Amino acid sequence: MRLLQICDDGSLTLTNDIIVDIDIPAYTILSHTWGSDEQEVSFADMTAGRGKDKDGYRKIEFCRNQTQLDGFQYFWIDTCCIDKTNNNEFSEAINSMFRWYQRAAKCYVYLADVGEAAATTHQENSGPEFERKFRESKWFTRGWTLQELLAPFSVEFFGSHGQRLGSKQSLRGLIHEITGIEMKSLQGEPLSNFTVEQRMGWTKGRKTTRPEDKAYSLLGIFGAHMPLIYGEGEENAFERLRREIRRNYDWVLERLPIAKGSAFDSHSEEPHRKCQPNTRTEILQQVDDWMKDTDGKTIFWLNGMAGTGKSTIARTVASRATDSGHLGASFFFKRGERDRFGTSKFFSTIAAQLARRDLSFAFHLKSALEDDFSICEGGLERQFESLILKPFSKTFKNVKENSMIFIVVDALDECESEENVKQIIDLFSRASDTISMSPRLRIFATSRPDIPIRLGFEAVDGTHKDLVLHEVPEPVIRHDLSVYFQCELETIRNEYNRSVSHSRRKLQVDWPSSSDFEALVRMATPLFIFAATVCRFLADRRHGNPDKNLQKVLRYRTRSQESKMDNTYRPVLDMMLMGLSRRERTEAISEFRVIVGSILVLAEPLSASALATLIDVPQDTVDDRLDMFHSVLDIPSVATAPVRLLHLSFRDFLTDPEKREQSEFWIDEGDTHKTLASRCLQIMDSALRRNICGKKWPGESIESFDKLKIQDSLSPEVTYACQHWAHHLKEADDDIREGQVYGFLKRHFLHWLEALALVGKASRSIEAVESIRQSPNLQGKGEADLSQFLAEARLFITENLALIEWTPLQVYYSALIFAPEGGLIKETFRHELPKWVRADLATSTYRNKDHAEGVTSISCSDQQNLVASGSWDSTVCLRSITTGALQRTLKGKGQTGKITVVTFSPDGELVAFGSEDGTVQLWSTNTGALRHTLWGHESSIVSIAFSHVEHNMVATGSYNKVRIWRIDTGALYRILAGDGYSLDSIVFSHDSQLVASGWFGMEIRIWETDSGTLQQILKGRRPADLLASSRWDGRFSPEHADALYHRFETKAGEVEIMSDWITLRGGNLIQLPIRTLSHGKNTFPIEVCRKILHGSTPVIGYKDGTGTFIPLNLQELQEMGIKEL
Repeated sequence: MRLLQICDDGSLTLTNDIIVDIDIPAYTILSHTWGSDEQEVSFADMTAGRGKDKDGYRKIEFCRNQTQLDGFQYFWIDTCCIDKTNNNEFSEAINSMFRWYQRAAKCYVYLADVGEAAATTHQENSGPEFERKFRESKWFTRGWTLQELLAPFSVEFFGSHGQRLGSKQSLRGLIHEITGIEMKSLQGEPLSNFTVEQRMGWTKGRKTTRPEDKAYSLLGIFGAHMPLIYGEGEENAFERLRREIRRNYDWVLERLPIAKGSAFDSHSEEPHRKCQPNTRTEILQQVDDWMKDTDGKTIFWLNGMAGTGKSTIARTVASRATDSGHLGASFFFKRGERDRFGTSKFFSTIAAQLARRDLSFAFHLKSALEDDFSICEGGLERQFESLILKPFSKTFKNVKENSMIFIVVDALDECESEENVKQIIDLFSRASDTISMSPRLRIFATSRPDIPIRLGFEAVDGTHKDLVLHEVPEPVIRHDLSVYFQCELETIRNEYNRSVSHSRRKLQVDWPSSSDFEALVRMATPLFIFAATVCRFLADRRHGNPDKNLQKVLRYRTRSQESKMDNTYRPVLDMMLMGLSRRERTEAISEFRVIVGSILVLAEPLSASALATLIDVPQDTVDDRLDMFHSVLDIPSVATAPVRLLHLSFRDFLTDPEKREQSEFWIDEGDTHKTLASRCLQIMDSALRRNICGKKWPGESIESFDKLKIQDSLSPEVTYACQHWAHHLKEADDDIREGQVYGFLKRHFLHWLEALALVGKASRSIEAVESIRQSPNLQGKGEADLSQFLAEARLFITENLALIEWTPLQVYYSALIFAPEGGLIKETFRHELPKWVRADLATSTYRNKDHAEGVTSISCSDQQNLVASGSWDSTVCLRSITTGALQRTLKGKGQTGKITVVTFSPDGELVAFGSEDGTVQLWSTNTGALRHTLWGHESSIVSIAFSHVEHNMVATGSYNKVRIWRIDTGALYRILAGDGYSLDSIVFSHDSQLVASGWFGMEIRIWETDSGTLQQILKGRRPADLLASSRWDGRFSPEHADALYHRFETKAGEVEIMSDWITLRGGNLIQLPIRTLSHGKNTFPIEVCRKILHGSTPVIGYKDGTGTFIPLNLQELQEMGIKEL
């Protein structure tokens, strides 16, 4: 960014281009409409010290004078601060314009068509003349001025004589009428609070000189960035803009782990209500006061004992913040739901919601993820800084004075790790660093007053405000409970009365009696969960009519707080046993412990049908038992929807260790986990198999799998077992036989990975394996073998995770083929290897230690059984493919620079290599003697090809020329020119009558070898690997113009190496291994220098000097049908 600086004598000078934001001084900025290009002062005029005689210089003088009056020294004007002859600078300026206007201390709008008379009448408050002139100003019809109105906080309007007309705030009503822009936006409401269509609508009636600028002028308004392509047309420009608007958000969502159902308004939170009208008014008022207090604490901590209504208040706060446009994100922890129980997806989920709220935040978040893909795998502090705080600080600056964005976090006490909770509290306290920003980041959090959480807040004293629910005065709580009961009981009475026909059965208008009502309120105080549970119990007709149910509840009156929780749940539980014999009672309790106990400890909720299969209990039995618990469980009417706990206190009540001897309903969590772990293993053992979806090709990507087919092949209980069996194993109290676990892994380890990949959860396998390794609950004679297997399994998964996620069946192909020989994984699953991989030869990887530097190119000779490797060190090494032994090293004579390409002649008796200096040398592979040095290319050699007939010619390519040489003499035979395109590859036809050259300009040129005549140019495809690796028979017919690639196909059934795959008839078989290099936090792939097929052995060479040989039985492979494959 360049600025105009006002010197002491009033003259102007341009600053250097300021790159770093913090180095930019305070500045003002001009918004105006352009006159003719000849009359505007350009960057070239300003640097040359001319242009003062142009009409546009009046605007510069005005801006200088106003800037000085306002106490500033720097200002910016688009006409003369951008070098428009520099395309890169111009494109960067267009993409940065919104930000530059947004960060300006003041924006001066110069209305050249509003004269002094209009301003005078405005000052005298005789408005019609001013209003008419103001409305008619050309400034309101131009496309670029929209962002110049919206981006800056301070906008002042001036007439053609420099007279002040008013500000954006004082004129906002008139501006709203003229532009149709929502008043809130003119008052500084973040643009992210307005929909894409609303913002698009603001451009209606605006014009730009170039049609594409209608879209480009909106880049900043949508926080989008894209290159400028003048000439693409308005329609294409808007289409690219819409794609870019979605791209940043979509890109972010694809890469961020998100905890589904954690937002306050998610489907899983639907059964839970917000506060009833006229309840919790004093508490909500305190929260509202904090939300509006610009000097308030960073965190509002609402705490209270179980059942006091914290989550209901949190949902209400989040809803109100949404309505006001200030909710940034929400996260409701929930024990028993895996993603909402831990913290691994906590900050990434919040970041995703912030990205959804603001596209500019999504852009900065995308940049952070591009810089470091491993952020989401890092610690909480790193995630908070990189995913939340830094993108937030870059996005929200000078948006609106004293505004705030809120994050609502509920039930911190339901997070699995106490240490993580304390760390989250500490990190949230750092949001106070946003106090210098606008908007500021605020956090509303709720929890029980557990000791670790109290200690966490004490450690950040001074950054939070507390409100303790159970210390709210009892009269306030009783009032709120009374209002709640009045509303709910009236609804219950009306619904019941509508459902019965006889008047004698209807409930009286005054039901319940005042004494019963008061008794209910006393029993509930201070537990809102009691009130909610009782109302659901009263409304449940399975237990009787509402009045009978009420009388059952009133029998449990007591005063002690501990007994109050008994009073909440015992009426529901006792109803299950009412009227049963001793035997039936024992059976009911046993089934209750299995069914409800499983619901309590599941890692994520399941439907009743999936639960029945998982725990091996008849569906009817599960349904019958669950029918009794609608008041404590969310049991949906849709059969496939999951059953959930309505409140964590029900779980706490049933699993409290102190109730073990006191309550017949007590549930042993450890024993339940053990049962579930065993059932998961049994279910997977019977369901998992290779290629469970029946795909034809092993290289098909996950995108090609039919989602319905995956669901049919992997039922919900199987999917659950695959994801969570290790979790239940770890949480089991008693030992589980090692043989059961190891036996499963030896049979189904690869099938399990395939299944996880199909449901998009392959990464969970790492956590699962690690969990099993650390489990204290395994015992048996084979512990050492299992430990070794798990260690190898973790390495196997880590090295192949990306491959398995994208192409699940490659777990049996590439992943297994390239697993270390002699390891447990390879030996255990050798029977899973495809039949066309030769079992008598090992897949081997070698490191070439004979080159001093990295390898740049490799080539193989079938006839000579040699592989040649060229290096940066200007040497070529010849090795035996069979033994890997070095045969000889060839050092380029007179060549300077690295070897760029190596190629054998068809008979393998010659090897040619080219270098960076443009020379090509031909060497005898038998004697190691130099035959010829070919001079003439002016730049680096990129391709070499030998002719097939008589082997008497070699073609070499560099930049935009192909040279054909005689092998016997080394003489130049022909030069073929490419007219400016960069050469990519060369190949002779089999009869050597034609030579084809591929160019990066996406075309293939066909020449006659003898005459050098250009025969044909085929455009529209990039033929790089194709020409270099295929056998071309010289045929190019117009009827094949729409299938260019098929012109180069090999004979049917032939195996090829295409891109990163070994293919058969165009279908992907084996993905080639990707070698990586770690550097700091990031991992980079090591580039492949060549992939070739030698006999039955594909050979891949890497630029770090390593090579891989893959032993295939090509004859068997080519004879096999797809079904056998």
